[in-house]
Amino acid sequence: MTQDVTFPSYDYIKRALLRHLERSGPSKPGDVYDALANDLGLSPAQRTALRDDAHGTLWQNKVQWARQSLKNNGYMAEKLGTWELSKAGKAAVLGKLNLKPLTALRSSGARPKPSSVPVAHLAGPNASTQPQHPPR
Repeated sequence: MTQDVTFPSYDYIKRALLRHLERSGPSKPGDVYDALANDLGLSPAQRTALRDDAHGTLWQNKVQWARQSLKNNGYMAEKLGTWELSKAGKAAVLGKLNLKPLTALRSSGARPKPSSVPVAHLAGPNASTQPQHPPR
């Protein structure tokens, strides 16, 4: 049974992931999970809650889904073992999405709410109406 923890919305995680990769450049997935958890101020319970099938943590799964969506929509490059922005992803971060810096959210004490961060702009050039599932 899934532990009773909540997370920022996928839309918010997508934005945070774009910002992180713009700031840090190409990154290994394990480094991204930890860095995003720090950026978003996740608790130890949020970081370690296991999936129902016990194949990884809920947090890693949420980030993987956000990454898959960004990749499917053309915002992340197709690289094995390394996550990085595509040209469209870099353009999105550089102003076309008008993203609020994460540091401003952290310093104000505000926490993202599931429906508080619209991400309609993230339906990129490869957007599909069918749900996409990350590869195993």
